[in-house]
Amino acid sequence: ITLLSDGQTVETKYIHHVMRGRSVLSVRAKDDLIQSTAYRLIIDSTITDTIGNPMGQIQIIDFETSLFGYIEKKMIDDFSVPAGWWQPTGSGSTVGVDGTVTKWGFTKNVYLPAPNFKKAAYLQYKWKWDNSNPGYLIREYLPPTDNKNVEFDTTYVLQVYIFGDSSRNTFRFCIDEYNGSSWTDHEVSKWITIDWYGWKLVEWKLSDPNSVGSWISPNEELTGSKYRIDSFQLGHEDSVGAVSGILYFDDFRLVKKTTELLGITENKPPVALQYRLNQNFPNPFNPITTIRYEISHAGNVKLTVYNILGEQVAVLVNRMQQAGRYEAHFDGKGLSSGTYIYRLRVNGKVFTKKMLLVK
Repeated sequence: ITLLSDGQTVETKYIHHVMRGRSVLSVRAKDDLIQSTAYRLIIDSTITDTIGNPMGQIQIIDFETSLFGYIEKKMIDDFSVPAGWWQPTGSGSTVGVDGTVTKWGFTKNVYLPAPNFKKAAYLQYKWKWDNSNPGYLIREYLPPTDNKNVEFDTTYVLQVYIFGDSSRNTFRFCIDEYNGSSWTDHEVSKWITIDWYGWKLVEWKLSDPNSVGSWISPNEELTGSKYRIDSFQLGHEDSVGAVSGILYFDDFRLVKKTTELLGITENKPPVALQYRLNQNFPNPFNPITTIRYEISHAGNVKLTVYNILGEQVAVLVNRMQQAGRYEAHFDGKGLSSGTYIYRLRVNGKVFTKKMLLVK
């Protein structure tokens, strides 16, 4: 297992687990990856199963990191030691579960690769309908008196790594809101469908008003002066989500981000901006892809997507922008599979590339 950047090997840690009968290989760099940088992960074909059968085909995964880097990280719980998290059935909001199976705990067997502490929390669950108290909800509660509960404002992004079981159950964050003189409200993020196996970083950008979900808040807006953690919440829908399973959690934290390049040595000259349109990533894609570009001078920027017949299907950007590096997201939902063309126009210059939507 090798991770490369510009031909150089990046030190990694990896862990193998089995989830719902599938092998899950989690790979993580020992140090933070460099923002806006291309990487290649190579999984060699000589890897075998437990009885010696080789994979037979090398796996190569190319990816590019986000424009954003972290300027602050504030750990809430790294789950290295048990905190005051309640058992799920301890909350009166938890409904529709089998209490003999559903529980919260801590483990040394599954954890995020390359952490300081090789431990994580887990939530084992089993849904069970109760006619006297209908509905499905698990509220995994962290009381405000716990010393790991911190106060924060909406300049932060709330993050946690979740080891998913591809159950198609749903997850969201819940926070308490302070207004004037008391903690008067509960606010939640929108539901996230757990449709992946292995570790994934899940986040809630608290400054985004469109990211707020619906529960028991009267206004569904983050208008308080400060906030604190209430709970993780898990939801279920019959005929969609798995009836039982287990999720793992690691590195629950608050972060702040920047698009400024971090970790650059003072004696290294800055990379000059130029007019450039990058290849979209991922490509092929389904249904969302990212298009990055940079402009060396301010100007009116127009980024447009066309089908193979030359018909316009989307305008991603059409406004004045200062010199800098930018990214736009194209959603091919509702479009048919095939080749699409994206075109960047700025200051009399035109750049064109192709991308492939595969459904």
